[in-house]
Amino acid sequence: MTTKLQVLLNSKSEIIGQLFELGIICTLAEGKKGIKGWNSISNREQYIKRILKCLEQNSNYNIAINLEASNLICLDIDDPEAFRKFFNFDSETFSTLSCNTPRGFHSYLKNDLGINQNYDFKREYGFEVHAKNHLSNFLGENYEINENHTEIKNASEFRDFFKQVQVLENQKNTQSNNSNLTLGAKNTNPLYTEVFNKREEYLNTEVFNVLKEEYFNTEVFKKESRGHKRIFGTLHFNDYEKDEKFIRFAFKIAFDAEPKKSMLCILHSEKRPSASVFQNENGRFLYKDFHNNKSYSLIDLLLEYYRIPKKERGLFRIAFAYFLETLFLGDKREFQIIRALRRFENEYLQRTFFLTASLSKLSELDNQEHFLSVRTLSRALNLKNITRANRLLNFFCLIDVLQKKYRGIGLACKYEVNENLNIETLMSETVKLSEIDIFKLSRAKALELFDYEKVNLLYRRAEAERLEPKEILKTVFFYEMYKRGFSFALGLIKGA
Repeated sequence: MTTKLQVLLNSKSEIIGQLFELGIICTLAEGKKGIKGWNSISNREQYIKRILKCLEQNSNYNIAINLEASNLICLDIDDPEAFRKFFNFDSETFSTLSCNTPRGFHSYLKNDLGINQNYDFKREYGFEVHAKNHLSNFLGENYEINENHTEIKNASEFRDFFKQVQVLENQKNTQSNNSNLTLGAKNTNPLYTEVFNKREEYLNTEVFNVLKEEYFNTEVFKKESRGHKRIFGTLHFNDYEKDEKFIRFAFKIAFDAEPKKSMLCILHSEKRPSASVFQNENGRFLYKDFHNNKSYSLIDLLLEYYRIPKKERGLFRIAFAYFLETLFLGDKREFQIIRALRRFENEYLQRTFFLTASLSKLSELDNQEHFLSVRTLSRALNLKNITRANRLLNFFCLIDVLQKKYRGIGLACKYEVNENLNIETLMSETVKLSEIDIFKLSRAKALELFDYEKVNLLYRRAEAERLEPKEILKTVFFYEMYKRGFSFALGLIKGA
């Protein structure tokens, strides 16, 4: 059962009173810091009276909701674009009590699922889930109630979403555990974070106790899967899989290999052939890996080759198919770039471009933005750490093959093929830059080899986040001088 604010009031005191009648405990906050005693409530009614009295003296303070005391969950969306792309959700999907924030929005749900922990995916997907011992700004400076969303819904109405959140949390924990276990070990991959693996492993939490595979039975995943299958079907890729010329072309572009009845395995390092490309009874060309006796279609082979996780396979299936089709039908630009990159004799460059260009090309088909994260790239290429993946992408930007566009908060950004790239210039650069160790290409080294403005532009996000101690001190000084007076700020500096 849902409840609703009867009237959207302008007075902060009236809003606090009305929320209190709904069982929601509000407090006051200066910025993100609640007034003293916000987390120690013995008598709720007396507490609210104290807050209302305090509000008379500090009318400019924000109203903040004490989530745990109110039995509410807050979805704190700082990067709506990143959140929408991953979950296909936006503020309208969560049509519950909400407010707009400086970066995005807060949505509030009744905690009828018994969730008793906080989840932080701000860096990865632009959101957090707060439930325990947390204040959430609701109204005040830079925070505004969403007049269209005043109904307070139950979290159980969004059960599939919270299952996905738990899966992501389990994935993060698995990655952390694997990193600790493999520390100092040789020939291990600490970035192996595949959640939906072969083990019949349970998600042991107080809220959910389901198999990992149950996630793929959620309505959200089913809806995405149906959409991917429909788009893939419009490409008529089955016809191309029966065309020997296309298969030869695709193997050369994707793997720099010749499809043969006896060939070196694409999925394993070896010196003797243990793979084969053959045509089945339906005329479709398939790849056979004799290590596991398994047969793959061309696209399935690409998905395996790049270690694409199950959640992303539907999207990459379309991206790979459409990219190969457009190249085969005469789109020579990306083909020329791949030929130029092969002159570097660095397989990571060719494979990185194939992944990025596939997603970039897909935007022409579905008119949406798609971006390759550094973490996905490091897993796809088995690079073992994201610094190496980041330097690969930086190198592409420095030689103008890719463009880097920042998205949202933190380090979230989008890479796409540069439409203004001069292929002839790239061909000439491969000669003088072919000796560079890309994985050691730091900012200092890049400044020695490339244009200063280009390097400075590429690294501007990192630079903006680094403030000198003197600059920080100056910022604090002037803020305190404005807030509390010159003498107080001067005392702060002397004390430092």
